[in-house]
Amino acid sequence: MTILPYSPEFIEYAKSAGYKPYETDGEWSLENSGGETRIYLRQNSGMFVLTRADRAESESYIMSAPDATDIERYLTIRMGSSIRSSRRLGFIFTPWNVTDLAPGWVAVVGLDGRWRLTGPDKCDRAVFYDDAAVEFSWFSNVSLADIRSSYLDPDGAPLFVDERWHSVWK
Repeated sequence: MTILPYSPEFIEYAKSAGYKPYETDGEWSLENSGGETRIYLRQNSGMFVLTRADRAESESYIMSAPDATDIERYLTIRMGSSIRSSRRLGFIFTPWNVTDLAPGWVAVVGLDGRWRLTGPDKCDRAVFYDDAAVEFSWFSNVSLADIRSSYLDPDGAPLFVDERWHSVWK
């Protein structure tokens, strides 16, 4: 029996974003129609590692975390923008500048360019290759159901009801 590290709700959400899940020899992938974009998830030394490959390019590191729920959380946010765009629901602005981390969060950029994200509890939460750590800090403790609902709702409820989150191109 195949056990995906993603919830059934996320799988349905990913399908609505045009992605299909696969499992091969203990690694998982999400592929868009035509296989132009492939997102891989593997376990390595107690961490879930997420990588991505577009077209014929080789894989590139996206993030890693000890909890698969945080991988799902990151992907839910990323796919949410695509879903909103395809449904013409308007863009949701989220924080990206390192000075905009959620209160209590710290991101340290290493020599390798990876952002180590530490929460208010002083525990390392995830490692990102880019400033997606900033956006993640704001969603880190929000339920996945609320994140999905907010990206699917035309007005962004319940999370994005404040107009500062919305684009003027609604």
